Amino acid sequence: EVKQARLVIKNLQGDSERTKAALQEQREKLRSTNVNLQALSDREQRLEAFTSSLEKRTGETVVALKATRAELGEAGTGLTQLSEEHKHTRSLLAGSADVIKKNGLSLRKVQENLDSNN
Repeated sequence: EVKQARLVIKNLQGDSERTKAALQEQREKLRSTNVNLQALSDREQRLEAFTSSLEKRTGETVVALKATRAELGEAGTGLTQLSEEHKHTRSLLAGSADVIKKNGLSLRKVQENLDSNN
């Protein structure tokens, strides 16, 4: 019986050592997992900060684009008015050119009459 008890004790000690080794291995795995989780948490925080920065820049860009669109609309209106004024000025110049031609012809006739009278 003593031999049998010693054998049981020896087996129990072996089981105890294996259990301790397995427990130590699990602890190491848990430490490694905790390190990985912390690294992932840090990365998530950096990504959140980066995303927040991008969202802020996107908002600023949208505001700037709206302002630019409004300015372009105003510029388009100004260009349309300028084009209309240019057309009007061209028609006035064309009319003035006709008057200048007529006056030039009249002046020649007067000049010719003066030359012929002298």
